[in-house]
Amino acid sequence: MLEHSPHWLNRKFWQAIKEKRDANRQRIMEGAQSLFILVDSIFNKGKGLKDILPDNDLKRVNDEKKEKQSQYVANVWWKPGQK
Repeated sequence: MLEHSPHWLNRKFWQAIKEKRDANRQRIMEGAQSLFILVDSIFNKGKGLKDILPDNDLKRVNDEKKEKQSQYVANVWWKPGQK
């Protein structure tokens, strides 16, 4: 006996196809955004970044920049093997 009805199997099949299509579309959009950011930074010096990225992505990029400009030492500040 079947565990699931044919209607359920059909619905799951189309749901899986939709999820694959959405994941593929998302991956393509991320690649296009990366390309747009690269072109904008080269030719426009990053002035159109707000138009390319949503606000929460801009916040993440700015947070990463602040971490890089932190006052704390990010590299090894001691030499191993010395006392």
